[in-house]
Parts: sequence; structure tokens; C-alpha cells
Amino acid sequence: MVSTIHIKTNSVKIDLDMISGCISNSAYNKKTFANLTIRIDEPKTTALLFSSGKLVITCASSKQMAIAAICSTMYMLQSIFPHIGMCNRAFLRVCTSLRFGKKPKKTKMLALSQA
Repeated sequence: MVSTIHIKTNSVKIDLDMISGCISNSAYNKKTFANLTIRIDEPKTTALLFSSGKLVITCASSKQMAIAAICSTMYMLQSIFPHIGMCNRAFLRVCTSLRFGKKPKKTKMLALSQA
């Protein structure tokens, strides 16, 4: 499940470089990808924070886990910036993958197509 929320700030852009120095388990490399990656221990999820204020929570397996990760991330951010807040809507997207078993052998596929 992927959750997206927008953070309200007084400034136009969020200083990701400064935040990365204040939050443990975070990584920021402007050259690689323009976001701050925060590894959250409880619940075990990952938060991606963009300078525009967009916060993306990944690896959540339920809606409750996504909401807990958003609250945990906002608590970390509000300890650094007390004036920030969040919009009162979060968008949750469910991403799944299915596996139908092994691929059939090529000989069987040829036999089926010739029949």
C-alpha cells in the first residue's frame, strides 16, 4: 500500500538537507533522487519526503499501518519544525502483485498453438 499526504509549511520549500542531519535512519542525496528517505522502525515502513511538502509512505500492509507511519513521521518532523502541519486528507493506493505459478514450457505452448 502506498499513502500520499501533503505537509503544510510556512516556507515554499522544505530544507531536506537540514532535516536529514536531524533525523536518524534518514538518507538524502540530491544527485541520486530529490527526496529524503526515512526508514521508520515502528511500523516497519519507509517515508519519502519531497521538498514540495509531499510525503509518501511505502511498504505499509494495511490502512492502520499507513496512518501510524504518517503519524510517526509527522511527530519526527514536528519535533524539528513545530509550525508544520498536514492536510486533513491522505490518499491510500493499494498496489498488489499476483503470481499464477510456473510458466508453461515452450513445447506445450507450440503444441497448443498447432492444435
